[in-house]
Amino acid sequence: MLDNASATAGVDRRQRGRERDRARILAAAEELFARQGFAGTSMQQLAAAADFSVGKLYQHFRGKEAIFRDLLESRSRAMLDVMRREAAGEGTALARLLRLLAAVTGHARDHGTFYEIYLRENPANLEGLIASVKQEAQDMVAQLLAAAIGQGELRAGEDPVLVAAMVVGAGDRVMDHLFLRPQPGDPRVVAGLIERLLIDPLRPGSAEGRRP
Repeated sequence: MLDNASATAGVDRRQRGRERDRARILAAAEELFARQGFAGTSMQQLAAAADFSVGKLYQHFRGKEAIFRDLLESRSRAMLDVMRREAAGEGTALARLLRLLAAVTGHARDHGTFYEIYLRENPANLEGLIASVKQEAQDMVAQLLAAAIGQGELRAGEDPVLVAAMVVGAGDRVMDHLFLRPQPGDPRVVAGLIERLLIDPLRPGSAEGRRP
């Protein structure tokens, strides 16, 4: 019984060690990709930045493409986790939606280096992963919009799926513009723009809502 417990503890320690190693590699990759670009960064440089041998680096990743994919997946999972937490939080559906938008743009500010890498490198081979992340985000926004309409916070008659597509699509385009400028802007302004231009007009009694 004790041997089994010791074996399990050993496996857990090794797993934690592997996770720490991968986190170090991703942190080094994020810094180097931002400074030198994906094409300008070698596996040798990544290994040196993470303080690993090249051989150990290949034990974790098959190459730069795998590192980039893992970096994209980890940051995307973190963003979706933020969205899920706000979507399931307290308050009305509209309040949760606005908190979700603020949290997502705050996440973009906190991980601005990664967003710049993603936008500048434009990884076409990861389009499937990116589309999946955007669809899950859009589905969460649509569910909150539908709930807000059902609670009377937003007027009935609008398709929440179409509005969600507008919110996510517009947010993406503005974020692209902010991060690709010579002097990147603060992505947190995007949440306010979306609220004023896309959400507020849907509130009952808004001037836009009364237009024929």
